[in-house]
Amino acid sequence: MPKVTIYSDIDGFPHSFLGTTDNDGNTIYRGFYPEKTGLAGKGQIKNEINKDGKLHEFQYSKDIEITDEQYAKLVDRIEADKLNPPFYDLPAGSQCSVWVADVLADAGVIDNFINADVNLKEKYVNFYSNLFGDKIGKTFGGLWVLTLDGNKRYFITHTHKH
Repeated sequence: MPKVTIYSDIDGFPHSFLGTTDNDGNTIYRGFYPEKTGLAGKGQIKNEINKDGKLHEFQYSKDIEITDEQYAKLVDRIEADKLNPPFYDLPAGSQCSVWVADVLADAGVIDNFINADVNLKEKYVNFYSNLFGDKIGKTFGGLWVLTLDGNKRYFITHTHKH
């Protein structure tokens, strides 16, 4: 049975990424980054295994068994984002951990909780708390700073240095 693994690194600059494992046990690791260091700009989907063959550091992971259909949707979405990456925009919330949740929701692995009609910070904290416990939920949730400017919400967090 295929699975998806959610990885979270909270040392230094927090980062989340996915590992998708097929029925034969082959795993591909992907994460969402800005193309250039900064708060906003062109995004990119990167392999989480570095040139030395080491997987990106992480302290927490959560395996979720998925159906073949969900696996196919995950792989299709990740490949589509690789070819046409989303815009990376930290102030608007377009960053790695939100990308992870969006990809999982798009494949039907989790419910889509990112929309304008919810308390986004609370849902986000609960998502990571349910996966890895309150410490991690509070770490990622603590990154949210909501500011009202009309109906806009801003996300302020780290910048990746990769």
